Amino acid sequence: MKKIDSFNELQVREIREIFPLVCEEIPNYKGKELCPKCKIHHTRMPNKETFKKLLNYFDATDKAWAEVFHVDRATVSKQRGKYSIGSYNLNEIWTDRRYWDEWATGIDEQPFKDFFELLIKFPRAKELDLMKVVEINKHYFSMVMKNNPSLKDDYQIATSERSYGNGYLFCFKCKIRKTEDNFQLIDKNKSKRSVICGLCNKENNDKCTECGNIFSEKKLIREENGIMLCYDCFS
Repeated sequence: MKKIDSFNELQVREIREIFPLVCEEIPNYKGKELCPKCKIHHTRMPNKETFKKLLNYFDATDKAWAEVFHVDRATVSKQRGKYSIGSYNLNEIWTDRRYWDEWATGIDEQPFKDFFELLIKFPRAKELDLMKVVEINKHYFSMVMKNNPSLKDDYQIATSERSYGNGYLFCFKCKIRKTEDNFQLIDKNKSKRSVICGLCNKENNDKCTECGNIFSEKKLIREENGIMLCYDCFS
């Protein structure tokens, strides 16, 4: 059944019977403000037991609860997290017993192979973010790595290759991934390249109007009339 996205008048009245507003002015001002009538900050969210009771009666989105409590959606989500309501502890779900029940029906290795491929392809991405892409969670992943030596070996190979990169670098100025040949080698260390691409590096340079030599913008002084001068010409 689809979750309630917005409560109707009858449902709101039922909710108010369980959790009435402490002041009728609450819908008329923001939560960070003092109540114009009582001159205090009212608690708008129910306590743990009341919230659980309401959730047993209504299967609604955080947006719907936010509207009826007169708070923002993030406040409702935060309260759920604080009380551990409507969420599961995946660490408790993925026990050895659960894993072997899963193994009996067959572990699908393809999501893991997809994950290993992404590890190599995107070496700067966080592993947890890539797990979300292939739709596996870290608790399940840990159980599989613990009990499947073959996949664990593949994972170690992927993490090893990941440290070498894949011929691509990320430009910290234009925020684009480009091939290594777009980044200049740093003179002092021929194995290390610039953190910005050649085009961005070129845009960071300008010509001294006086002597005509090229300098980094940091080493040029811009006068009020727009003229750029190196330190030697400026002095």
